Amino acid sequence: MQEAEVLLTMHELMAELEWFPRGSLEWQVRLLALGDAALAHIRSLELQLFPRLDAALDAREEQDLVLALAATREALCLEMRRARHGFGALDHADSCSIAT
Repeated sequence: MQEAEVLLTMHELMAELEWFPRGSLEWQVRLLALGDAALAHIRSLELQLFPRLDAALDAREEQDLVLALAATREALCLEMRRARHGFGALDHADSCSIAT
């Protein structure tokens, strides 16, 4: 998906969340799709920004940034897992894991 399409999809899913009762199957499906779209958007930004950052930072600054981003990503993933667990969606694939 193009970045503009991902953002449009995210906005549509957020609007649709308001249409359904919180916790209903329809609501859960849209929430999980929103999480997937948000992750796709973040990965797209990473692919755009990381090469530029790599060229601009020295080795220590780069390592500090990598560690800070990893901690932030892990915190976001934990929140996503907690939300999925709360809505009974444990069988959904863990899309937060990344190769390092």
